[in-house]
Amino acid sequence: MAAMYGFTPQYRRLGRWLLITVMALFIPLSHAEIYLGATRLIVNGKDKEATLRVTNEGRSAVLLQVWVDKGDSEAEPEKIATPFTVAPPILRLDGKRAQRLRVLFTGAEHTLPSDRESVFWLNVLEIPPKVAGNTASQMQMAFRTRIKLFYRPRSLQTMNTANVQDQLRFSLAKQGGSPVLVVSNPTPFHQTLLEMAVAAISNRPSLPWCRKMAW
Repeated sequence: MAAMYGFTPQYRRLGRWLLITVMALFIPLSHAEIYLGATRLIVNGKDKEATLRVTNEGRSAVLLQVWVDKGDSEAEPEKIATPFTVAPPILRLDGKRAQRLRVLFTGAEHTLPSDRESVFWLNVLEIPPKVAGNTASQMQMAFRTRIKLFYRPRSLQTMNTANVQDQLRFSLAKQGGSPVLVVSNPTPFHQTLLEMAVAAISNRPSLPWCRKMAW
């Protein structure tokens, strides 16, 4: 008599996931074609606006939606209230073309701290065009790029930021019985460390104004 072999429900589920994964390997994926001209943007209190160059490196036109949030990446754009306006907030960008976005401070200056920078996030959502013809094997994906947007009040614009990183202070302390390295930023500017390496452990932290971080 021939032996009968079967699979448990757990193995059947695993098999289905493996099949889906293998199939996904053969589905053409769309990829990001939009490149931003900066990794961060600063709006000065005196100028009240900044510009950002956006380039479409692809051959096809894309639809872009641009907005500013306060740090919650999951917040819906239409429900976010910030003192900034982006012009234009929605645009079509043809392939191999570039356009400048204007980020304008439209709020009242007294609503933000006057003795330090305030940080927001600028979002650029890229929606690729629909592929003509048979789209059964084409997976369309929307890509979002977020960069930091800083509001720098008038009182800070005359300050020299060339060597502001030299004002960072490093010290050793104990936390939970273990030694930690504490970094203190006494300046009114947000600072991003390119890399922090302690005992072969690397990190790339962002240090807000007048704040401390420990590793």
